[in-house]
Amino acid sequence: MDTQNPLPSEPVFNWTFCKNEWFLVSSDTLKERYNRAMEQLCGCRTELERFHIDMTGFSPEIAEELQDPYYLNPHGINRRFILLIPEQQNLTLHGPMFSWTADILKSFMEVNRSQLFTLMARDSVYGEIQNSIYRLESVDELLDMRTVFISLKTPDGLLGAAGRIHEAIDELMQQPEHWLDDTRLNSLIQLAEKTGDIRRHPVAPIDETYQIRHYFTRHLGGLYRFDHGRRIVILSVNPQVDPLGRGNPQIQHHRIQDSEQVYRYLTDRRLVQTISSLESLQEILRGFLLDQYASDHQDGDFSSLTASDQTQLIHRHWDALPDVAKTLLSAIRLLEQGSSDLDSLATGDAFFYLVEPKGGDMAPLIHHLLAHYRAEHFRYLYRWNRALFWQQFEHWPPAKQSYAGRYITRHGDQRPDSAPWR
Repeated sequence: MDTQNPLPSEPVFNWTFCKNEWFLVSSDTLKERYNRAMEQLCGCRTELERFHIDMTGFSPEIAEELQDPYYLNPHGINRRFILLIPEQQNLTLHGPMFSWTADILKSFMEVNRSQLFTLMARDSVYGEIQNSIYRLESVDELLDMRTVFISLKTPDGLLGAAGRIHEAIDELMQQPEHWLDDTRLNSLIQLAEKTGDIRRHPVAPIDETYQIRHYFTRHLGGLYRFDHGRRIVILSVNPQVDPLGRGNPQIQHHRIQDSEQVYRYLTDRRLVQTISSLESLQEILRGFLLDQYASDHQDGDFSSLTASDQTQLIHRHWDALPDVAKTLLSAIRLLEQGSSDLDSLATGDAFFYLVEPKGGDMAPLIHHLLAHYRAEHFRYLYRWNRALFWQQFEHWPPAKQSYAGRYITRHGDQRPDSAPWR
């Protein structure tokens, strides 16, 4: 591991929060298939009788067994994966180093659904999301990362055999004299016996190269990269990181601690709009009130916090409430009165609480960014920026931890889209 740019430590999470986001591997057949793929990728096997996996086949239990949270993600660059069942594409990818990883793998699995179904009926499938970089050590390398592709294999060599059949058929079509070569024909027959009829049941996936433009990476302390054609905008989470190594005027860098610059970027590019949902604003305000309640009741039960209790908290802690919370109350009153014009209130720190992404492919990434400015809003953190949620979770009073756990276990993350990364 690079000592100058170590990989981030994986946060400890509570299994009871997200059991439905994992697949339990317990059958002997699937365990053996997983081990066969794991031997090819990692050179080792698991001795566990049962374990959970996410979209990529990553298992936190196996990571603990190996004492290696990156056993399927060496250096955090070229993500490896093990596929056991077609339904894995509907699972969540936990702890991604790049936000595009899940989207690309999900797209690949959807495009190659029939091929993967045929392959997984016989064995596991394993592979890697590859690019030309094998260890990220500078922002310059990050900026050079524009395309990735997926390589795929099976433990029994089925894909390799199918590839050789296609090559042999191409040779026969281009050089008819090979039809007279018994050795070539016998070899082709033997390969066909192994693969079956690949005309009716194709197994070779459609190769695709994926363009990557807007994304977040946990490398180098956390960076957002937005590609706007002639201008690339970098937002760094770590205030010590300066990504302007090349002095390129086409690259614009801001630290997320400089909220004014982030505000200007989001508004100038028209990436956000003011919130028009009364329920959303009430939910955000509830986060502030929960923090106040936790300060009064270290061992309290938040589930008994009624609407009347919330009103009492506002009166009791009015002087202690941050200005943002008071602005939220003003916004709530405006919406209750039928007004939807909150632009005059969406200034300063309140801006990040009163806006939401406009939609489109960038929406999950903008939500992920906004979460940095909504530390009090545990549901929003869990929903859009899972790593940040766990960082905050460690510092909450036990009462708030307990309430957050019960609430999320009961309601899930309630994301309105199907973006599979956290």
